[in-house]
Amino acid sequence: MATVAAAGKSTYDFLDTKPLSQTTYYRVQFVANDGKLTYTNVVVVTPRKSVKFEVLPNPTQGVVVVSFPAVTTLGNLAVSNAEGKFLMNLTVKSGTTQTNVDLSAYPTGQYFITYTDDEGNKAVKTILKK
Repeated sequence: MATVAAAGKSTYDFLDTKPLSQTTYYRVQFVANDGKLTYTNVVVVTPRKSVKFEVLPNPTQGVVVVSFPAVTTLGNLAVSNAEGKFLMNLTVKSGTTQTNVDLSAYPTGQYFITYTDDEGNKAVKTILKK
């Protein structure tokens, strides 16, 4: 429960700095100058799942191995360079626990590997190619 003091405005903001890691229900109660209470509809907030994967070796000279906990849904790996240019896209099938990404054709530099699951949850790893 939180309180935001009135400031003579019609718009107020509140940031939940300690959200729960499970589905949370929010509702706002307004107290008018005459003491009348008004409530908003309930809003349901469901946090996204965390997506975890590892990339080794890092730094690399070419091929990296991307390892996942057992993937249960279809996913996608996208590789981009430090300028944000998309370089390659790989489909990660259900049941996959690792896949190789070959960076040997690309110059020395920083690269980003983004894993996205079929629900839109994402995680990004930074790779340094020597």
